[in-house]
Amino acid sequence: MDNHADNKASDNVTDRYRSLILIWSGLVVSQLMFVIVIYFVSPQLFTGNMLQADAGDSSPITIAALMVCLGTWITGSILKKRNYAAAAALNEPNRIQAGLIVGCAFAEVSSIIGIFFAMALDYQHFFIFNAIGVLGTLLHFPSRSAIDAAFFKRSF
Repeated sequence: MDNHADNKASDNVTDRYRSLILIWSGLVVSQLMFVIVIYFVSPQLFTGNMLQADAGDSSPITIAALMVCLGTWITGSILKKRNYAAAAALNEPNRIQAGLIVGCAFAEVSSIIGIFFAMALDYQHFFIFNAIGVLGTLLHFPSRSAIDAAFFKRSF
């Protein structure tokens, strides 16, 4: 009887992990879609040498936006880790999903700032902000060990 309960818990962990992978994948793809939307709305941003610096690259608003990106990246990582720790301590697997979504959402702020720079300011280097957002989301790849810790109490 105990073996059946272990198999059911293991199946539940596997299903939960697959769900997290799906959510994470959707959030990564959504950020990549931002670039496609920008391409159709502002195709002029994709002409010329996109890697060449222009005079506006060091403007205060760009530096401030990069600081906001860094701040949201760090905040999202901290909140994700807190949710993961709470999930393990309280055996609440739903906190893993909440932590993943919060971490990825905070990383996505960078991509949203990139959209603003592209559409409102015609900033040709908007892709730097999108790259920061995608990288941040990629770093939040779901951890199977975090789910295991939330589902199974450790006994020593």
